[in-house]
Amino acid sequence: MAGKVARIYGKAGYNAPPRLHSKYLPARERDLPVYKPTRGTFVHELPRNELLFNPAVKYPIYNRLPKFWRDEFEYKRPLLHQKVIKGSKQPQHEGLWHKDHTGVSKQMYNFPVKLFYPPESEKEIWAGEAVIFGYKPAKGDIKNPVKFPRTWRPLLRKQTFYSEILDRHITTKFSSLALDLIDEAFGFDNFILQTHSKVLQKFGSSLKREMLLKLARKETDLFPNDPQKQESIYEKYKKHVISEEEAEWTGLTLVEAMEKQWEAEKSKGLHTPLLEIYAKELKAKLAVENKQSSAEPIQVFDMTQQKTESQQRT
Repeated sequence: MAGKVARIYGKAGYNAPPRLHSKYLPARERDLPVYKPTRGTFVHELPRNELLFNPAVKYPIYNRLPKFWRDEFEYKRPLLHQKVIKGSKQPQHEGLWHKDHTGVSKQMYNFPVKLFYPPESEKEIWAGEAVIFGYKPAKGDIKNPVKFPRTWRPLLRKQTFYSEILDRHITTKFSSLALDLIDEAFGFDNFILQTHSKVLQKFGSSLKREMLLKLARKETDLFPNDPQKQESIYEKYKKHVISEEEAEWTGLTLVEAMEKQWEAEKSKGLHTPLLEIYAKELKAKLAVENKQSSAEPIQVFDMTQQKTESQQRT
């Protein structure tokens, strides 16, 4: 009972006056409301990663880029270094499960491999290979929990290939996978033209764009002085021919594509700053006023005549 009295009237018990509700107190004596953040206070309309890394959300001009370039840019690189195991869900267990060669169900784990594409991979042709970061167990003891970091790099070789379309030799470093793919494609030009730009990266994509532009501009750029050779090479690579507009966008990076789109829209007058517009209007207005002022007769005042008149008055 004493505890109940203390909760109602305070520690002083019945001797203390009863406390009034805050709404009956004057404004200066009321307790200020305390801000309590709820679960949805810090939630954005879009996820944070979308705002930071999704170009469609981050850059408004991205949605005005050509659709064929956006499809090429959003293409995901193939998984060359990891085999993804597909599994199924079980109602009584978490995660995904699959049956091994003995028929026993086991839980599967697909841990992503850490890949790194160094700057030199943009200047060479690696055919999708990358630097792999991982760990290796202690030597001689596989069960030892101690692991040591290790890096796996692709084997590179400096080779020279002749391009029939470009009519010049290309010398750079190729990975072992790239050399095997060139052999499978029966030629360097076929390998470049049939491989995706995301796999070729920057240097290979620039070669692909140059080849496609030459094929699209057959009459002016593809051996214009040798019609027989022009027809033979064009017939050989005819299945890779695309329009000139699409060839100009092939292999462009995100920054290059946005700059190209901006320049195209600026040439049409879509992005003219208001300062330039108002400056042109002001110049035109001043030019009209100058013409009008020059057309009016100019009054010339004779100072000597004014002096004589003033002297006579005096």
